[in-house]
Amino acid sequence: MKRLRMAAIALLGGFTVAAVAPLVTTGTVAWYGEGYRGKKMANGARYHPDHLTCATYRWPLGTRLAFTNTANDRTVVVTVTDHGPALALHRQADLSRAAFARIASLEDGVITCRIRRVE
Repeated sequence: MKRLRMAAIALLGGFTVAAVAPLVTTGTVAWYGEGYRGKKMANGARYHPDHLTCATYRWPLGTRLAFTNTANDRTVVVTVTDHGPALALHRQADLSRAAFARIASLEDGVITCRIRRVE
């Protein structure tokens, strides 16, 4: 695991992804739910699908983010509590089930959002 982390840092020129995250960006977002219930997140807490949280590699743990669905302008504010999704998926974040449901139908699966760091 340490080798993988060092390779990722080397590819990014010594910067972690979270260190270069913009204040505002647009990208795709999905959700994760029951299969992760009770599992430990990167921040040490247990995952609850009904909490307003997200997983992302782009912003540091504890960061508050506002996700606005570009299709309907609905917004939800969440806290980054975990790392993910897999970088190969090219998504900005995975929202908790409750957070995603506030801005889209769960059946949508993947949506496009404007993402803004909340100060």
